[in-house]
Amino acid sequence: MDEEPLETKTRSGRSLLLSTLLLIGLAEFGDKTQIAVAGLASTSDPTAVWLGAPLALAMTSAIGVWAGRTLLQHIPIPLMHRISGILFLAMGGFSLASLLM
Repeated sequence: MDEEPLETKTRSGRSLLLSTLLLIGLAEFGDKTQIAVAGLASTSDPTAVWLGAPLALAMTSAIGVWAGRTLLQHIPIPLMHRISGILFLAMGGFSLASLLM
């Protein structure tokens, strides 16, 4: 039973970067933060606001990646999944409780 090896296409770094930027752009489109940035740009220097907003997003993403890598060096992934699931359910319960009260 000879199996043929699967052919995989490797993507160039440029293609991967473009895909990532497009995905983040679509995910952020219409986000509350984007609306707040548009409002801030109407009352402040628009150039500073429009340059600062993507830099802030990049910095918070970098901090999240760093924190995630640091945590995963000390906590196994199955435990991390359980902890994050419990936190997610707790936040959902808190939101539901505050909605009903």
